[in-house]
Amino acid sequence: MSDAAAKHDSFEFVTAISAEVSTWPAVTDSDHRDGGREFHVGTTEIGHVHRSGLVDVQYRLQLRDAVIADGLTAPHTLAPRSGWTSFRITDAGDVDQALTLLRVSYIDTLLVRSHTHICRAALDELDVDDELDALPELTRNELEGLYSELLA
Repeated sequence: MSDAAAKHDSFEFVTAISAEVSTWPAVTDSDHRDGGREFHVGTTEIGHVHRSGLVDVQYRLQLRDAVIADGLTAPHTLAPRSGWTSFRITDAGDVDQALTLLRVSYIDTLLVRSHTHICRAALDELDVDDELDALPELTRNELEGLYSELLA
């Protein structure tokens, strides 16, 4: 594939991800300073996608460790000890994986910030049990702990 074709495909990936994530309750999206789009819940950035097809997603450290252990993503390319992770989209099939990674960060952010009106309202629109059931074991277990605390 030529460089021009790869850049065109990456732009399509950015567009597809932005079109989906921006429909999630309480999510806003905007231009990312390095190109591409970034996604927020309130003031918290859940992640961003670069025009190159690199998707960086923010997690709490324990959740980051679970997502990596489940084989969903890798430590961030420039800050491997942070809560950030990096995932490279190489073809259209990777878009669903990128959306899953962003969705995990989104749900986690809603649970952690459930004391705020915006996050509580967004949680009320989701079937959190179904969302969690669709995730790999370690990631699901980490989020279920937070969700159980919320329900208690």
